Amino acid sequence: LTFQVTNGHVTELDVIVKATVRGYAYFNLQKDLSAYQDKMDEVNGQSRVALEGDPTDFSYDNVEEVDIYYRRKGTSEYPTPHAFKVYQDSGENYFHTDTVNWECGEYEITRYMLYDNGRNTMLLAADLTDKYVTISAGRYTNEDVEVKYPANIKAIQDYCALYTIWINMDGPNWSYSGESYPTGGNWRFADRPIDEWGNQPGVQVDNLGRVKTLDLGSFNAAGAVPAALGQLTELEILNVGTHNDIETVPRFEGDETQTYRLDILDLYKKGIDYRANRMEIEKERLALKHHAPQSRIYKPNEKLIPKYAVPVTYDVMQGSISNRITSLPAEIKNLTKLTTLFVANNYVGRNETDLPMELAELPNLTDLEFYNCQFTKFPEVLRHMTNIIALNISCNRSIPSADFVDGLNTLLKNNKDLQMLYATECGLEEFPTAGVNTPDNKLSLLDLSGNSIKKIDADDAYFAPVQAFFNDNKISEVVDHFCNIDDLEEIDFSNNVLTEVPNMFRGADYLYRITTANFSFNKITKFASGFSGVNVETLTLNNNKFGLNPSTRVGGKAAFPEVLHDSPISYLEIANCELDTLHLEAFDKMERLQALNVSGNGLRFLSPELFNAKVLTYVTGLDLSYNHFGSFPVYAMALPMLNQLLLNDQWDTNPRNGKIYRSMTDWPDNLSSTPGYPSLRLLDVSCNDIRKIDETHFPILLSEFNISENDNLEMYIPSSICTAIGQGTYTLGFSSNQYILGCPILELDMNE
Repeated sequence: LTFQVTNGHVTELDVIVKATVRGYAYFNLQKDLSAYQDKMDEVNGQSRVALEGDPTDFSYDNVEEVDIYYRRKGTSEYPTPHAFKVYQDSGENYFHTDTVNWECGEYEITRYMLYDNGRNTMLLAADLTDKYVTISAGRYTNEDVEVKYPANIKAIQDYCALYTIWINMDGPNWSYSGESYPTGGNWRFADRPIDEWGNQPGVQVDNLGRVKTLDLGSFNAAGAVPAALGQLTELEILNVGTHNDIETVPRFEGDETQTYRLDILDLYKKGIDYRANRMEIEKERLALKHHAPQSRIYKPNEKLIPKYAVPVTYDVMQGSISNRITSLPAEIKNLTKLTTLFVANNYVGRNETDLPMELAELPNLTDLEFYNCQFTKFPEVLRHMTNIIALNISCNRSIPSADFVDGLNTLLKNNKDLQMLYATECGLEEFPTAGVNTPDNKLSLLDLSGNSIKKIDADDAYFAPVQAFFNDNKISEVVDHFCNIDDLEEIDFSNNVLTEVPNMFRGADYLYRITTANFSFNKITKFASGFSGVNVETLTLNNNKFGLNPSTRVGGKAAFPEVLHDSPISYLEIANCELDTLHLEAFDKMERLQALNVSGNGLRFLSPELFNAKVLTYVTGLDLSYNHFGSFPVYAMALPMLNQLLLNDQWDTNPRNGKIYRSMTDWPDNLSSTPGYPSLRLLDVSCNDIRKIDETHFPILLSEFNISENDNLEMYIPSSICTAIGQGTYTLGFSSNQYILGCPILELDMNE
């Protein structure tokens, strides 16, 4: 209403107000299940035994809210839901709601839906007909909402199918071992209204009460899954196994570990769309299984912050039988909305008919697991499944290798959509070359670890993995450029029998940088002929035999080859490689190198030419532990960016008597005043035989100094450092048997 006030005049306005007259209503919710009384009587008579271990009556105890859908009488507008709190008085067999304030008039009530306190659907959504309520001005209206359930409700048909499955698979003796319900729980049907039969451990229903996920693998179910499974036509996820990918991962600090579980059923319950996030979820799964080795000079595992996996306090024995399920029915073909099927740790596969060929007819089945089954041959139906995107067929050693490889080749030829393949610990002796050489191959995540593969051969025009794991095999040969590496993030050939680093990287100038390449624990003495470098963040070559290659000896000493000197590597691991020296040319022009691990070799001294402002310029971490240094390698401290230097556990062998002794005994002079280590903050010289550090030679510029387990040590600590220790700005590692002066606070610590 717009108006104007004029000076000296009275303005008169008509204000028209449209009044809304309101009244109040609340509802009593009742239901009539007489159409299903015969079925409920049958169940009450047959399955009374199931109640013995669980006397609590589910009934309505956990219902907290109800949505009532309404619209103006005589209109065709879409019904509007209103959320009510619900209450149950002692002795009542129905709910009553709280009060709603509505405009006066006549309304049609079309549906109600019941929920628990987490807004999860508890009971079947009820569709109403000819149910009206009149709201009068200023008055309370109390209406009974009574629903007679017809005999053809599909949701209740689903629940009857659940009962058939339960009673035919030794249901009364089931015991739940999952996460969402208490251990030992079972399905309950007796003395419960039939529309509540869908609320069971391992079952999830949608807003219309239809079964969407079914977990039979978390019970000790027995026998063949009956044909009634085919009645669950809205089913999307079916689990007849308990393989939940539990992995134990090292923590970022110390030696403790954390156990994680990645369960797609749990993700579904949390509302996470697995298929929309499949690549990210599967990368996390592989990261949990193939976590990078821990390093004290850099922490690559800090990047692994689980987003989808959850920490758990228990572990399971993977590869053992966890239920007694034997087969799936041909009627599974009716589950046209099924997207995910897990078959794991049971007896499925002992007979060829255990997996019906009808599985290949399912149009939306994209995620499949056959883990630790009883197959004696590659599943024939799998050769014909053309829609599978992610397949885990691991831990199936009873399939002959030749048949297994032939099956994988056939699958990869017929299925151009397969992106993720896990076939670990299956006894494979060959790489499925024919399959990955297929044009338009989309295979991007591949895990063939834990097999007996001897050779990797493929065509780089077709095989373009993002992550590929071949660790723990018997691989002795990898053909040149066996894959297209434009999108490669991680490659793992650790724990094989390679004698050379394969020529697979095409130099150091390709488009994207590889995150990790791991060739540790092989028998490598050299790089393949024509090796032209690699663009990788972390290159791990630990526990190889580079020192045995006579062509790389410098001045009679075993040196690392010079082939990487132009490679943009950030973290280089060459521990335990039988090296005697670090050669200048091997590290020249490695301008991105930030950390170098050469622990566990035979180093006795460092060349000053290697440690200058032009070589190893950006190295912040240097691990020289477990070598043979007899004197402190002062040259290492000259690196301008060095932040962490590890010199612990230096040892050597006495040539006269063959005894091993701690070789580092002397401490360098003037470390307290030398400006040559402005960036160094951590120095570890533990487990040596350093004899004396006086006040003028104490390393005062550090923030962490570990001198523990030097049993013959006599050390005087400057007062400024003692004050810093007390304030927590200087960390000193020491042993109680050492003779330490100048810092009384350490005596208190030892006494405590």
